[in-house]
Amino acid sequence: MAGSAYLGVIEGFFGKSYGYTKRSHLLDFLHKNNYSFYIYAPKEDKALRSDLSESMPESTISELSFLGQKSRILNIDFGIGISPLNLSSSFDSLRNKLLQRIDSYTKRTNSVILALLFDDVKLEDPHIGFLQNKIIKDVYDNMPSRIKRLIVCPSYYSEDPILDRVFGKRPEHYFTELTASLPSDIDIFWTGPKVLSQDITENDILRATELLGRKPFIWDNYPVNDGKNIADFLFLSAFKGRRNLLGKIEGHAVNPMLEMYLSYPALTTLPLIYKNLSDSAIKDAWLKCLNDIFKDKTKLILENQKFFEKEGLSKISQIHKDELLSKLINDSSPAVLELKDYLLGKYRFDPACLT
Repeated sequence: MAGSAYLGVIEGFFGKSYGYTKRSHLLDFLHKNNYSFYIYAPKEDKALRSDLSESMPESTISELSFLGQKSRILNIDFGIGISPLNLSSSFDSLRNKLLQRIDSYTKRTNSVILALLFDDVKLEDPHIGFLQNKIIKDVYDNMPSRIKRLIVCPSYYSEDPILDRVFGKRPEHYFTELTASLPSDIDIFWTGPKVLSQDITENDILRATELLGRKPFIWDNYPVNDGKNIADFLFLSAFKGRRNLLGKIEGHAVNPMLEMYLSYPALTTLPLIYKNLSDSAIKDAWLKCLNDIFKDKTKLILENQKFFEKEGLSKISQIHKDELLSKLINDSSPAVLELKDYLLGKYRFDPACLT
C-alpha cells in the first residue's frame, strides 16, 4: 500500500441488498472518488451464506459478471465474499463443494478478490480458531491464480465484548490458533476497537497488528445501519478521526448503509482523510456531495440531519414525517427516493442481524 491507500466498499450488511443498477452506479462513484475495490457479500444472498446447498441464480451471476467487467475497465478490483454457515464444524464434508464454488463464482464474476467470512455465527467449538485456520490454508492452497487477494473475516473481528455476549465467549487462544503459520499475504478484517467504531486510531491498529500478527484490513462499520440499535438512523456525516493510518493497514473496506445513495456523503470523505486534507476541506467536499445528490433539497436535509442521525425514525413524529414527505413529493432523484422510503419505514431492521 505504498504511497496511496487501498480503499473500497464491501456490500456486507443484513437486509435488502442493492441490485444491479445501484451497484453499477456505485462503481462509477468509487472510480470518481479514488476507491480501489468493491466486494459483493450481502448477507441476503443465501448462495453465499447457506450451507452451500443453494446455487447462485444464473441471472445473479450474469449481473455480477457485467459488474466485474465494468470494474476492470474502471481499474477497480472486483471481489466476492463467501460465508457459508456452519462451515467450520462440517468442512470435511463440504470441502470439495466449497472449492468448486469458489472457482466457479470467482471465474464467472470476474473476481480478483476473495473474502472468506466467518463473521456473525454462534461459537461452534472451543478450538474454532484451529478449525478456521485449517480451512483458510486449504482455500489458500487451492485458490485460483486469478485471485490476487484473500481476505478473511474472523468470528471475533474486534475486541468489543458485544461479540462475546451475542455469539459466545471467545476462546482464550482463538487468535493464536487462527493465525498459526498463516501465510503473511492473507489479509484479516478488523472493525476496530468496537463493532461500530466511532474512530480507529493508530494505537487501535498497533493493538490489532499485535493480535493478528500482521497489519489489519479494516472493515469499517460506518455508515452501515443494519443492526437492531442503528436501523432507525441515517448516518450522513463525514467520517471522523481515522487519521495517520496510511502504511499501517493493508486496506480499508467501508460497509455502507442500506440506502446506497445516502451513503455517498460519508463515502466522499474517507479518501480525503487518507490524503490528509484539513477538516474544513473535507467538510467542503461533504457539502458539495450533499448538493450534488439533493440539489435544492440540501437545506432541508441539513435542517433535519440531527433527527436522522440522533433521534431516529421511531422518534420522528408522524406530523414531522408527513411534512418532510410533502416537501419531497415531486422529487424523484435517487437520493430523495431513498429518503422517502426511509421515512415510510421501508428500510426495517432485519432480525437476522444479531449485532
